[in-house]
Amino acid sequence: MEPAEAAAVADLDWEDWSGEGNFVHHMLAGSIAGVTEHTVMFPVDTLKTHIQCMRECPERQAGSRVLEMVRGQGMLRLWRGVGTMFVGCVPAHAAYFSILELCKERFGANGGGHAPVAAAAAGVFATVFHDAVMTPMDVIKQRLQLGYYRGIGDCVRTIARAEGVGALYRSFPTTLFMNIPYGAIMVAANESLKTALRPRGDHTTATYMLAGCGAGAVAAAATTPLDVVKTMLQTQAIHAHATRYAAAAAAPHVAAPAAAAAPIFAGTALASSGLLRRACAAPAGATVALMPAVFHSNAAARCIQGCGEKPEVKLQYRGFVDAAREIRAVQGWSGLFRGVVPRLMVHAPSVAISWTTYETAKRWLQDT
Repeated sequence: MEPAEAAAVADLDWEDWSGEGNFVHHMLAGSIAGVTEHTVMFPVDTLKTHIQCMRECPERQAGSRVLEMVRGQGMLRLWRGVGTMFVGCVPAHAAYFSILELCKERFGANGGGHAPVAAAAAGVFATVFHDAVMTPMDVIKQRLQLGYYRGIGDCVRTIARAEGVGALYRSFPTTLFMNIPYGAIMVAANESLKTALRPRGDHTTATYMLAGCGAGAVAAAATTPLDVVKTMLQTQAIHAHATRYAAAAAAPHVAAPAAAAAPIFAGTALASSGLLRRACAAPAGATVALMPAVFHSNAAARCIQGCGEKPEVKLQYRGFVDAAREIRAVQGWSGLFRGVVPRLMVHAPSVAISWTTYETAKRWLQDT
């Protein structure tokens, strides 16, 4: 990035807003766009999260996983965790679109014609502010999508007790590493496609939809491996405890009624693995161990013997490079592209919905 551009961002003064339209209008339109986008596409994002976290044959299991969740808990199961989007999207998208518009103006992306470098630079700055707000919400969202915890509050309290508050930002460097190129590619492609479709600048709803769809597809495909690594980093503690449960279930030293686990783990990756079904089908008198309530209870983060000590959480990956290396070693190069189809299905229409809603809301607010 040119020094002049960096200096321009350092000197941002919101009171001297000179971008297109009203600053408050950009914030409101961005908030509406974010909530609309994530709510509509949330079921597909839930499917993508499950596929990326599956250990074996994710593509074959994807359809049956969705059907199992819907049959067991209804259609609303696909929207489990959507509340995080309402909490996080409003401030995150308000910051994203307002900063994006300001940077586009300062960097010269609104001067007419193709300006992909200026548009990409604006996308980078907007992405950093967006991700600082959304990363903790994304961690909570993905764990709720997998079926763990009773809700947002339970998830936050349990993570804080068992893993520390820092766990909410464990994937932040990876998220930035993924979303900075995604944001740069997406904004540059979106601006260029709009210009190519309507060189005179007389954009229509169809223009926003087509440009957004193309930009979202290109950016999503290019950053899928980074998204896989991010998802595994954000959910690895769950897999660590699932492994503990599997080991404890085979040991006779802790007795607990297996049936009690069924409602807690219904619809989770653990239940779908078959482990819970086998435990619940154990003959009368057999002893099995419940996974520590670390995922589900406000009184969690105690060892299974009830001694009050926190269970040790041994994370599988040390960081981005270690996670990427292990995923490739165990699953091959294709493992880094798990979920690419649902990711495209999420991001192509998501960007189209988001930008179309944003531009429509912005125009409506400016006309009122």
